[in-house]
Amino acid sequence: MESQAVKSISLYTLKNRIKNKTIRVRPDYQRYEVWKRPQKQLLIDSILKGIPIPEAFLEMKHDENDKQKFSVLDGQQRFLTIYQFMNDGFRLGRDVVIDGVDLSGLYYSKLPEEIKEKFDAYNLGYVAVSGTQEEIREMFRRFQNGTSLKKVEIRHSTGGAVVDFIEEMLKHPFLTNSCGCSEGTNARMTYNYYIEQMLIFELHGITTVKDKEVTQLYKDYYEIIPEETTDKIITVLDYLYKSFGDFENKSLFSKTGIQGLYLVAREYYFKDEEYENAEKFAEWFVYFENMRAYDKSLPEEDQNSMFIKYNNFVNVGTSSKESLEGRRDILLESWKEYLQKNLASESLEPTQESWMEQEQLQE
Repeated sequence: MESQAVKSISLYTLKNRIKNKTIRVRPDYQRYEVWKRPQKQLLIDSILKGIPIPEAFLEMKHDENDKQKFSVLDGQQRFLTIYQFMNDGFRLGRDVVIDGVDLSGLYYSKLPEEIKEKFDAYNLGYVAVSGTQEEIREMFRRFQNGTSLKKVEIRHSTGGAVVDFIEEMLKHPFLTNSCGCSEGTNARMTYNYYIEQMLIFELHGITTVKDKEVTQLYKDYYEIIPEETTDKIITVLDYLYKSFGDFENKSLFSKTGIQGLYLVAREYYFKDEEYENAEKFAEWFVYFENMRAYDKSLPEEDQNSMFIKYNNFVNVGTSSKESLEGRRDILLESWKEYLQKNLASESLEPTQESWMEQEQLQE
């Protein structure tokens, strides 16, 4: 690995380099944006006050025309924040007074010209490094060693076939259009974890999913994942998207919700190859989750034993084999009963009164 001496870049140049993509803020080993607005405002306040900012580390490459291009190794949140502010992505915080001028709540475009020029000219230090992909990813992990990176984020930095497949699946319409997965909602790679679990289920069956096993998954399938495994996952997600479509109530898809849906759909989809019951599948799940929420509001002695058992499995731990199999069995039985009794409603949001009527009918 090679590194250059510390250089500097003005914020005005940095903005343009990010815009024309000669500086890539988020290479595939990076995590998504995680800074909240107060952190962003503090950084901009520091720059306006001339406080030195820690230097960034950039991976340097040359394109086919031998022009230098950079990817951010360390400093992603700072670069994103600066770029967003200079594009009026957020306002300054309160009590921001620079050279006697109150700038509180102002966007970049509304700054006094002399202060804007001073901001543009601020020099940010950086070190350019080059090396093999293994060296670059190892350097990234070392940079993050003292931060609050989640283990799934560390795994994502390793690269390989699992990372490539996860990146592909994060664009699947069930996750994006139905569940609402985006760079914003997946800031800490929660959806990456869901896909990791899907891979474990298809490769090793329903089993307790621990970090050790998932980490090994990245190593065992670094070069390639069996095609039948990836095809199965894509087919199940296709079925789920056929069921839910561009679903509005995205809050319904909690961690346990996505796990449960996948586990039931992988057992059932092949029986519904013509998608005859796909819409009913979505209606059933909405009904099940709404009934579960309603059941929780009842006195304990009036609660349904099925929902009590299901909630107990959730409390055991959402990634244990006992919990996964227990919830799958309950959901699968509930879905089959729902389909057989043809309780599907035209509405995707049954009222409390209809729930009570159905409970009375069952009694």
